[in-house]
Amino acid sequence: MSDNKEINFYNIPIVDYLFSIGEPIEKQSGSYYQHKKHDSLKIYFFKFRRKKMKQNKKWIGTILLSSALLLGACGSDEINESTGTDTNQTTTEETSSESGDHGGMVHDESGEIPAGLEEAENPTYNVGETATITDGHMEGMEGAEATIVGAFDTVAYEVSYDPTNGGPREENHKWVIHQEIADAGEEPFEPGDEVTLEANHTEGMEGATATIDDAKSTTVYVIDYQPTTGGEEVKNHKWVTDSELSAE
Repeated sequence: MSDNKEINFYNIPIVDYLFSIGEPIEKQSGSYYQHKKHDSLKIYFFKFRRKKMKQNKKWIGTILLSSALLLGACGSDEINESTGTDTNQTTTEETSSESGDHGGMVHDESGEIPAGLEEAENPTYNVGETATITDGHMEGMEGAEATIVGAFDTVAYEVSYDPTNGGPREENHKWVIHQEIADAGEEPFEPGDEVTLEANHTEGMEGATATIDDAKSTTVYVIDYQPTTGGEEVKNHKWVTDSELSAE
């Protein structure tokens, strides 16, 4: 074997290295040069290995530190996202559960009227006239000036129900009319009756099972009004009754 044999220190373990240089030493054990070369190579190899180990430790330390910082940042983002979701959910529930405010009211600006609903023959307020809202279902209604868009004679119900979208229970919602209840016959429903709602005044109302809290024969109105709290004009709001309007 040649004395000038090159050894790749990166690719072979120490056992293979020592074995590769051991054979010529055994064969020429009397050679001072071979022993010196052997000793020098061993010293060089171990210095090289120790240097590489130190470098590897530095790299491993850097990688571990970077990983720890990254995991910490991800954990912080998850906590913030969870906190934000909980806050938004709490705010939504508080808004929806406000008594008599109907915060989730959906305004159907199309002015579509339920089938079978008949126009009032002698309403207190005629189409085109104005009146003041004295009992508002939503923020900004009470005290607002309303313009009458439609007037109809029917039975209006106050109902309580659990929304189909899983929202908080609605208590004493005003108003659902007779023509907005599934399988409504000629006779009006009575307090305590369970019905299925077909109205969509609020989110989760349509299809919900409701209990009739109160019922009264009255004239109901579709109105346009400008909220007292500002904002855009509300179009085709359904419904308000005679007792919730004033000519003054």
